[in-house]
Amino acid sequence: MPTYVNYMSDASLTSSSDSDDEDEEQLYDDRDQEYWAIEAFLEEYCPPSAIEYVTKIGTVALYGCATDPVRTDIASVVPWKHVNTWNSFWSGRAGEVERSSFSHDEWDNMGRWAMQLCECCMEQPTMIQIRSCMIRLLGHGRFIRPPAGRAVLPWAHRRRRR
Repeated sequence: MPTYVNYMSDASLTSSSDSDDEDEEQLYDDRDQEYWAIEAFLEEYCPPSAIEYVTKIGTVALYGCATDPVRTDIASVVPWKHVNTWNSFWSGRAGEVERSSFSHDEWDNMGRWAMQLCECCMEQPTMIQIRSCMIRLLGHGRFIRPPAGRAVLPWAHRRRRR
């Protein structure tokens, strides 16, 4: 049978001052709290109709939209007609492109919603971060058709050159 000569239980320790108390450990990290803030935001505020699909992409994806590195390539996520109204909206020009489905009001609504989303994850988001968030949100939509690939038939084979 082993002997425990130096055994001391926590109950035998006495604390003579309050400074010996251990600091309470934080149960949840900041990211968990930000996820919960995003979930509460989604329950309270619906996204604008132009980006209504973002309710289905999940909290983690929305967190990535707000916190991932800055993205500025709007032309890679929406067609050129939307890019024109994006540029006119951010430059403050009053004229709108007629063939576009996003008006300046819709861009403004998307921007407000993206700003509130960013505020769930950071103290004071900059305008660059809000624009980047908008681009990432639009990237989850299907505004640009993927490039057409070549159709390959399973029974078709290339002829060999001799």
